[in-house]
Amino acid sequence: MKNNTIYVSLIVIALVALGAYFYPQSGSLVGAVSPNGAYNYTTSWSSINLLPTTANGTSTSILNTGASDRAVMGTYVMCTSVGTSYTFGTGVPLLSLGWTLTAATTSTANSGLGANTDYILNTSIATTTSVVYNASTTDGILGDLSRLWPVNTYLTFNFNATNTAACALGVEWLPL
Repeated sequence: MKNNTIYVSLIVIALVALGAYFYPQSGSLVGAVSPNGAYNYTTSWSSINLLPTTANGTSTSILNTGASDRAVMGTYVMCTSVGTSYTFGTGVPLLSLGWTLTAATTSTANSGLGANTDYILNTSIATTTSVVYNASTTDGILGDLSRLWPVNTYLTFNFNATNTAACALGVEWLPL
């Protein structure tokens, strides 16, 4: 009887090992079950390129076409060929004001930010090197409505001045 139990145990272990070998489970699932039982897996990304060489080209937008609002977890900007010569608006030298990038939600695309100062991103971009990378993240969105990107609105990125740079702008977000 004892030998039969050992043999059966060995057969079960062998079958489990074969099953794991032939039918492996993905280890890439990251997430947790929410109270209502739906899975939230991982963050998503949206990105866009911008060449801020003209006053009209200093703004670009990404539309939230998803089925829900999004919580912005971080923003990213990478620029190459950054020049030290840049102008504000219609050609006035920027001088000591610096080159900045802001982002906020807007109702229209590529419109600049208008009076919206509820920024998701507000950062200075160095013009002392030809390649610049900036990233911003947040610990959470509680009490911070600027991190909310509502469905059917644009996330508009806006440089305060022109530059010779070529920039990739990105946003990391979670669906709500």
